[in-house]
Amino acid sequence: MSAPISAPETADDVAETDVLIVGAGLTGLTLACALGNSKIRAILVERRAFSEILEPKADGRVTAVARSTQTMLDRLNVWRSMAPDAQRIDDIVVGETSWPSNVHYDHRDVGGEPLGWIVPNAMMRAALVARLRACPSIQVRESAAVTELGVDGGKAYVHLSNGKTIRSSVIAVCEGKSSATRELAGIGVTHWDYKQDGIVCTFVHERPHLNRAFERFYSDGPIATLPMTDDDDGRHRTSIVWALDRGRAKAIAALDDDQFEVEVMDRVGLHLGRMHLASRRWHYPLSLVWSKAYAAPRLMLVGDCARGIHPLAGQGWNVGARDVAAAAEVILDRMSLGLDPGDEMAIERYERWRRFDSLALVGITDGLNRLFNNDILPVKLARNLGLAAVQRTKPLKQLFVRHAMGLAGDLPDLMRS
Repeated sequence: MSAPISAPETADDVAETDVLIVGAGLTGLTLACALGNSKIRAILVERRAFSEILEPKADGRVTAVARSTQTMLDRLNVWRSMAPDAQRIDDIVVGETSWPSNVHYDHRDVGGEPLGWIVPNAMMRAALVARLRACPSIQVRESAAVTELGVDGGKAYVHLSNGKTIRSSVIAVCEGKSSATRELAGIGVTHWDYKQDGIVCTFVHERPHLNRAFERFYSDGPIATLPMTDDDDGRHRTSIVWALDRGRAKAIAALDDDQFEVEVMDRVGLHLGRMHLASRRWHYPLSLVWSKAYAAPRLMLVGDCARGIHPLAGQGWNVGARDVAAAAEVILDRMSLGLDPGDEMAIERYERWRRFDSLALVGITDGLNRLFNNDILPVKLARNLGLAAVQRTKPLKQLFVRHAMGLAGDLPDLMRS
């Protein structure tokens, strides 16, 4: 498949634009749609071919979409295309399997709206690319990697692996945790290997999930069941996201499908009835990446390349979506006043906004993972007393739910209802 928008070649192989977006994952595609909605000239560069990005079997993961993120996607005219594959979450139950204390987050405690939605990544990509086709101000360069970047004459520039050069007022780097462009910009990271692997797959099951997500903590890692829409045959579906210590994960990976089903049901329990594997199993190493800066001259880090967190809270892409909304707002505000969207004031505003907002989430997800991986009895007792206290304290539960829905903090305009 070709790129969604053809990119005209120039005689001297140098293209000029207002914004250069590097990386066409969910984050880069969403930022391109946000800028395209406002008719801002941008070029989206992706090292892979778009046919590879859009291959449904290439990514079996699902994304938890918070309320504020859904608001943004709706405003970008994308949500309507995602909605048929979006499963609402009405309840979330969190606890530790060996103790009776659970926290039950109920959507009725915060006004009756869904706590969020679960959407397959493949469906999100397809919807975002379809929207890009309707944005003539966005051009795409696929199968091209950034090999060099710099600032010259009040513009940022990149050289690409296909021999082309792009000059822009600002670069938005939307690559993942291992961003090569971030490294070229000289931005270092703090990296922590959790020594865990994430196992992701889809199960079908005999009982309805009732729009309820579960997360159970074990000493060797948490397992989550995330409700999905029924398949084309009307079978109930759930996504399994299982984080395991690496040695245990390798042993689980070696099991055949029947043995794997037994292991999953042993952890999940019987509330879904009989469960059967309905997809391949994907495996991902889990780590924390924290960039030492969120920006450089004429450059913003957006999404996982700024901070990559543990998936246990389901907030990874939502905090990246906040980056998108903030970057779009900074760029649009500057350009609407006839100002440079990549000057020092714009870059400083973005970094200050996003670095502060991200710090708490990084600490919470890292701390939770370490806390629940600790099997010392006093620690185990303390955390379960904490869970029981949260369950009994409605205002505290409501506060946590608002954070999970992405409704707390300094929200960008795109995410406001």
